[in-house]
Amino acid sequence: MNELWNLASDETHARVLLALATAPGDEVTGRLVAQHGAAETVRLALGAHAPHDDLAVEAWRGATTPKLTVNAFGRAVQATVRAGLVAVFPDSPHWPAGLDDLGHRAPLVLWAKGDLDLLTTRVDQRVAVTGSRAATEYGLAIGRDLARELVERDVQVVSGGAFGIDTAAHRGALAFDGPTIAVIPAGLEHTYPAANRDLHARIAEHGLLLSELPPSTPVSRSALLARNRIIAGLSGATVIVEGAARSGSMHTAGQALALGRPLGAVPGAVTSVASGGPHLLLKRGAARLVTEASDVVDLLAGRPGAPAPAAVGPARGLVPEPVSRQAVTAPNGAAGGPSL
Repeated sequence: MNELWNLASDETHARVLLALATAPGDEVTGRLVAQHGAAETVRLALGAHAPHDDLAVEAWRGATTPKLTVNAFGRAVQATVRAGLVAVFPDSPHWPAGLDDLGHRAPLVLWAKGDLDLLTTRVDQRVAVTGSRAATEYGLAIGRDLARELVERDVQVVSGGAFGIDTAAHRGALAFDGPTIAVIPAGLEHTYPAANRDLHARIAEHGLLLSELPPSTPVSRSALLARNRIIAGLSGATVIVEGAARSGSMHTAGQALALGRPLGAVPGAVTSVASGGPHLLLKRGAARLVTEASDVVDLLAGRPGAPAPAAVGPARGLVPEPVSRQAVTAPNGAAGGPSL
């Protein structure tokens, strides 16, 4: 136990411990870290303080404490080195400022492989291009061409590294030797999906692979949803190429709306289920019609024609619930530890 206490006294080590022990985007963890710092939050979990009068915090402590172990930390460090990854913390010059808008749902740490300088690009020079995994040929062509045209205009393309539109967007950017960032819902020792191994290798070489999950963490449904907030947070605008009315891409759209970021949608055939999500966004006035890269550039620049993020009343149901609904008294300030 003394070894764990000593380990937790370092702010960056404490952030890694918490990333190992808590769900991505957990608001209780985020609020405690903002109020006390990561090191003190680990001490709280280990029983350094009397029982908390907030039941949510006590429930959090009970779930978190058993997962805080020296062995888990050691395995994470070894995996980071083995996979050639870099851990990026909030006080790092490479920490992407756009993620600070996530508040208590911001990642504790990011594991990265590739060009870290891509993270220092201004938010309004990045666009998320995403959509259905079961994409149509039309959607794949639009996603690829849109990404290629954006990188030709010096705009970075962000997506999720998955099948379908994500793959098309990454390939479109890479075809022009343009920078692209893939946010992965698993630790970067894993390739998810496995069939995209070659694509992920190309992204690591010419762009950046990114994950908030420790390197050996397998994919999960909760991680798939949680990573959408990072895709939206990194990006000055989000474009949904295809996706059913109830889909992961619509969850990403909701995350963008929750952040007040501009949203675009590509129209398709009215008979296509794959275009149901974009059509719903357009019908409700939550997204701007996107048919070419210049429409996206206008979104980023806030030019006339882009719907105001605050004026999306009809689309309020698209805004996602937080990953955790547990409440803690909201503190002031934020804390970040020194880089490893």
